[in-house]
Amino acid sequence: MQIWDYRNFKARMAPPSAPAAPSTTSTTRGEWPSSCISPSTWSISKRTSPGVIDAFCADYFAGRTPNPCVLCNQVLKFELLLRRAMELEADFLATGHYARIARAGHIMLAQGARCRQGPELLPLHPDQGQLAKVRFPLGDFTKDEVRAHAARLQLRVAEKAESQDLCFVPDGDYVRFLEEQRRRRHHGR
Repeated sequence: MQIWDYRNFKARMAPPSAPAAPSTTSTTRGEWPSSCISPSTWSISKRTSPGVIDAFCADYFAGRTPNPCVLCNQVLKFELLLRRAMELEADFLATGHYARIARAGHIMLAQGARCRQGPELLPLHPDQGQLAKVRFPLGDFTKDEVRAHAARLQLRVAEKAESQDLCFVPDGDYVRFLEEQRRRRHHGR
Protein backbone atom coordinates (compact mmCIF):
# COMPACT_ATOMS: atom_id res chain seq x y z
CA MET A 1 0.00 0.00 0.00
CA GLN A 2 1.49 3.32 -1.04
CA ILE A 3 -0.09 6.00 1.12
CA TRP A 4 1.75 9.08 -0.13
CA ASP A 5 2.94 10.21 -3.54
CA TYR A 6 6.57 11.33 -3.11
CA ARG A 7 7.01 12.39 -6.73
CA ASN A 8 5.86 15.93 -5.89
CA PHE A 9 8.13 16.20 -2.86
CA LYS A 10 10.56 19.02 -3.60
CA ALA A 11 12.38 19.58 -0.29
CA ARG A 12 15.79 18.11 0.33
CA MET A 13 15.78 14.62 1.74
CA ALA A 14 16.73 14.05 5.35
CA PRO A 15 20.03 12.58 6.53
CA PRO A 16 20.34 8.77 6.62
CA SER A 17 19.20 8.57 10.26
CA ALA A 18 15.73 9.87 9.34
CA PRO A 19 12.80 7.58 8.49
CA ALA A 20 12.96 5.99 5.09
CA ALA A 21 9.26 5.87 4.34
CA PRO A 22 9.45 6.28 0.55
CA SER A 23 11.45 3.09 0.15
CA THR A 24 9.01 0.73 1.82
CA THR A 25 7.68 -0.71 -1.42
CA SER A 26 11.03 -0.86 -3.18
CA THR A 27 12.61 -2.45 -0.11
CA THR A 28 10.21 -5.38 -0.04
CA ARG A 29 9.64 -5.87 -3.77
CA GLY A 30 11.64 -8.80 -5.07
CA GLU A 31 12.27 -10.27 -1.61
CA TRP A 32 9.31 -12.66 -1.58
CA PRO A 33 9.88 -16.32 -2.37
CA SER A 34 8.47 -16.84 -5.87
CA SER A 35 6.28 -19.71 -4.70
CA CYS A 36 4.80 -17.69 -1.85
CA ILE A 37 3.27 -14.31 -2.56
CA SER A 38 3.39 -11.98 -5.50
CA PRO A 39 3.62 -8.48 -4.00
CA SER A 40 1.78 -5.62 -5.62
CA THR A 41 1.37 -1.95 -4.87
CA TRP A 42 -1.98 -0.33 -4.33
CA SER A 43 -1.73 3.45 -4.31
CA ILE A 44 -4.18 5.21 -2.03
CA SER A 45 -2.29 8.50 -2.01
CA LYS A 46 -5.36 10.42 -3.22
CA ARG A 47 -7.25 9.16 -0.17
CA THR A 48 -4.43 9.96 2.26
CA SER A 49 -4.82 13.71 1.95
CA PRO A 50 -8.49 14.02 2.93
CA GLY A 51 -8.35 11.14 5.40
CA VAL A 52 -5.12 11.89 7.22
CA ILE A 53 -3.18 14.95 6.00
CA ASP A 54 -6.09 17.40 6.08
CA ALA A 55 -6.94 16.31 9.63
CA PHE A 56 -3.27 16.60 10.65
CA CYS A 57 -3.09 20.17 9.31
CA ALA A 58 -6.47 21.19 10.75
CA ASP A 59 -5.52 19.90 14.22
CA TYR A 60 -2.14 21.59 14.12
CA PHE A 61 -3.54 24.94 12.95
CA ALA A 62 -6.27 24.74 15.61
CA GLY A 63 -3.66 24.29 18.36
CA ARG A 64 -4.43 20.60 18.97
CA THR A 65 -1.80 17.88 18.98
CA PRO A 66 -2.31 15.90 15.77
CA ASN A 67 -2.00 12.13 15.74
CA PRO A 68 -1.98 11.10 12.08
CA CYS A 69 -0.92 7.51 12.85
CA VAL A 70 -4.25 6.80 14.54
CA LEU A 71 -6.18 8.08 11.52
CA CYS A 72 -3.89 6.29 9.09
CA ASN A 73 -4.36 2.98 10.86
CA GLN A 74 -8.11 3.36 11.24
CA VAL A 75 -9.07 4.97 7.93
CA LEU A 76 -6.43 3.66 5.55
CA LYS A 77 -5.32 0.33 6.96
CA PHE A 78 -8.27 -1.03 8.95
CA GLU A 79 -10.91 0.28 6.58
CA LEU A 80 -9.56 0.72 3.03
CA LEU A 81 -6.79 -1.88 3.04
CA LEU A 82 -8.88 -4.46 4.89
CA ARG A 83 -11.77 -3.89 2.47
CA ARG A 84 -9.34 -4.29 -0.44
CA ALA A 85 -7.99 -7.55 1.03
CA MET A 86 -11.53 -8.91 1.32
CA GLU A 87 -12.29 -7.83 -2.30
CA LEU A 88 -9.23 -9.86 -3.33
CA GLU A 89 -10.76 -12.80 -1.42
CA ALA A 90 -8.03 -12.88 1.22
CA ASP A 91 -8.93 -14.73 4.39
CA PHE A 92 -7.12 -12.23 6.59
CA LEU A 93 -5.03 -9.07 6.54
CA ALA A 94 -1.65 -9.40 8.28
CA THR A 95 -0.03 -6.19 9.50
CA GLY A 96 3.43 -5.33 10.76
CA HIS A 97 2.13 -3.87 14.03
CA TYR A 98 3.63 -5.25 17.23
CA ALA A 99 0.24 -6.10 18.68
CA ARG A 100 -1.78 -9.21 19.50
CA ILE A 101 -5.39 -10.33 19.58
CA ALA A 102 -6.82 -11.24 22.99
CA ARG A 103 -10.15 -12.89 23.66
CA ALA A 104 -12.16 -12.35 26.83
CA GLY A 105 -15.77 -12.78 25.75
CA HIS A 106 -15.01 -10.56 22.78
CA ILE A 107 -12.01 -9.84 20.57
CA MET A 108 -9.64 -7.22 21.96
CA LEU A 109 -6.46 -5.60 20.80
CA ALA A 110 -3.49 -6.13 23.12
CA GLN A 111 0.06 -4.84 23.01
CA GLY A 112 2.77 -7.10 21.70
CA ALA A 113 4.04 -9.74 24.12
CA ARG A 114 7.35 -7.96 24.70
CA CYS A 115 6.41 -4.45 23.69
CA ARG A 116 7.96 -1.65 25.72
CA GLN A 117 5.18 0.86 25.10
CA GLY A 118 1.93 0.76 27.03
CA PRO A 119 -1.28 -0.39 25.29
CA GLU A 120 -2.59 3.19 25.41
CA LEU A 121 0.15 4.13 22.93
CA LEU A 122 -0.97 1.65 20.27
CA PRO A 123 -2.23 3.86 17.46
CA LEU A 124 -4.84 1.27 16.48
CA HIS A 125 -8.60 1.33 16.97
CA PRO A 126 -10.11 -1.52 14.93
CA ASP A 127 -13.66 -2.61 15.69
CA GLN A 128 -14.77 -6.21 16.39
CA GLY A 129 -15.45 -7.03 12.73
CA GLN A 130 -12.05 -5.69 11.69
CA LEU A 131 -10.21 -7.53 14.47
CA ALA A 132 -11.81 -10.81 13.36
CA LYS A 133 -10.16 -10.39 9.94
CA VAL A 134 -6.73 -9.07 11.01
CA ARG A 135 -3.62 -10.96 12.12
CA PHE A 136 -0.55 -9.56 13.88
CA PRO A 137 2.26 -12.07 13.20
CA LEU A 138 4.90 -9.89 14.88
CA GLY A 139 3.04 -9.63 18.19
CA ASP A 140 5.15 -12.24 19.98
CA PHE A 141 8.50 -10.77 18.91
CA THR A 142 10.57 -7.69 19.59
CA LYS A 143 11.67 -5.42 16.76
CA ASP A 144 15.27 -6.53 17.32
CA GLU A 145 14.26 -10.19 16.91
CA VAL A 146 12.38 -9.43 13.70
CA ARG A 147 15.33 -7.46 12.29
CA ALA A 148 17.75 -10.27 13.21
CA HIS A 149 15.52 -12.81 11.47
CA ALA A 150 15.29 -10.57 8.38
CA ALA A 151 19.09 -10.26 8.40
CA ARG A 152 19.46 -14.07 8.58
CA LEU A 153 17.21 -14.26 5.51
CA GLN A 154 19.31 -11.51 3.87
CA LEU A 155 16.32 -9.22 3.41
CA ARG A 156 17.19 -5.56 2.80
CA VAL A 157 14.41 -4.49 5.12
CA ALA A 158 16.62 -5.62 8.04
CA GLU A 159 18.68 -2.44 7.56
CA LYS A 160 15.78 -0.08 6.92
CA ALA A 161 15.61 2.90 9.27
CA GLU A 162 12.78 2.73 11.75
CA SER A 163 9.87 4.98 10.94
CA GLN A 164 9.14 7.14 13.97
CA ASP A 165 8.13 10.33 12.30
CA LEU A 166 5.53 11.55 9.85
CA CYS A 167 5.83 9.21 6.87
CA PHE A 168 4.36 11.86 4.59
CA VAL A 169 7.16 14.30 5.54
CA PRO A 170 10.25 12.30 4.53
CA ASP A 171 12.72 15.09 5.31
CA GLY A 172 11.30 15.50 8.84
CA ASP A 173 10.63 19.22 8.32
CA TYR A 174 6.97 19.27 9.32
CA VAL A 175 6.96 23.09 9.67
CA ARG A 176 7.90 23.43 5.98
CA PHE A 177 5.26 20.81 5.11
CA LEU A 178 2.56 22.67 7.08
CA GLU A 179 3.50 25.97 5.43
CA GLU A 180 3.24 24.33 1.99
CA GLN A 181 -0.11 22.80 2.85
CA ARG A 182 -1.42 26.13 4.14
CA ARG A 183 -0.30 27.90 0.93
CA ARG A 184 -1.93 25.21 -1.22
CA ARG A 185 -5.19 25.42 0.69
CA HIS A 186 -5.16 29.21 0.67
CA HIS A 187 -4.44 29.40 -3.07
CA GLY A 188 -6.66 26.44 -3.97
CA ARG A 189 -3.85 24.25 -5.32
